[in-house]
Amino acid sequence: MKTTLYTVPASLLLLGISHDVLANADSWEEIAGDFDHYSNTNPYQRNTVKMTYQRQATSTTQYAVSGASHRIHHKNARYSGQEVNGKIRHQISPQVTLEGQLGAVKLNKPQGRSETIPTHKVRAEWQARHNVSFALQHQGDALFREEIAVDSGNKVIRTQATSVEVFARPTKRTNVSGRLQHKRYSDGNHSRDAYVSGFYGVTPAQDPRLWAGVEAWHLDHDRTEAAYWSPKNYRYAGVKVYGDTPISKNVSLTGSLSKGRSKEAGSNGSISAFSATVGAKFKVNSNADIRLEARHGDSYRSGDRWEGNGVMLSFNHRF
Repeated sequence: MKTTLYTVPASLLLLGISHDVLANADSWEEIAGDFDHYSNTNPYQRNTVKMTYQRQATSTTQYAVSGASHRIHHKNARYSGQEVNGKIRHQISPQVTLEGQLGAVKLNKPQGRSETIPTHKVRAEWQARHNVSFALQHQGDALFREEIAVDSGNKVIRTQATSVEVFARPTKRTNVSGRLQHKRYSDGNHSRDAYVSGFYGVTPAQDPRLWAGVEAWHLDHDRTEAAYWSPKNYRYAGVKVYGDTPISKNVSLTGSLSKGRSKEAGSNGSISAFSATVGAKFKVNSNADIRLEARHGDSYRSGDRWEGNGVMLSFNHRF
């Protein structure tokens, strides 16, 4: 039951694998590829293949172009999509970095209809101190990556989201973060979103790889819509453990576990939520690696259950 049980915070199950950049190099090029499968009990299923070319043109400027193909099955209807995107990232000073993205998605809908959706992102990052950073971001997208949502005119609902983020690491073994976001939907709806977390580095003491802590999330919409998840006065609080560890010179593992409870306006009782991710990185040689990541989330209340699962295979090659 999507409208009441979709409770994994911060779209955890849609987080993809990020590709490392080649540190301390003024110029490099990279080709990366991802295959991503995601499904949930809405019901919804998506298969995405994405290819990216990145280049560090100078010590302060990086750009990338990417293309993706989507195959989506949602509520007995089949969709396909093609997506292109361009990105430029420029460090204007040691403390300030700007990023801009511009793209478009052509979504082919049932009965041969299609719709072209522009996408964009603008982001500014400020390293206020060596252990404190802020970010301001505005992003335009559409509701098709985890569910297909359309308005009364059968147009895919588009979103404009503006957020401010903060991350701080007061000591080697503590970190805290927060985010405030306002989202505007093309059907006239609005949402407000606040997220905070705090973690303690368990081990090793000098450079922790295992972290444990708490997180809380509040989300509120002007109105609840049947077409997409849009709760009023939704509250989540839980505990989380995450970390990474090398197991050999060429293999490393990552993972996370989250467990919490949530409640929203108009619901009877609280919802139990659980999520987990596990990943492995295999270093092929000094310039290439392969990664595999699996993710799972579920929510349960009084016999009703929502579940989402994803798996991603990724590679990148630098030259």
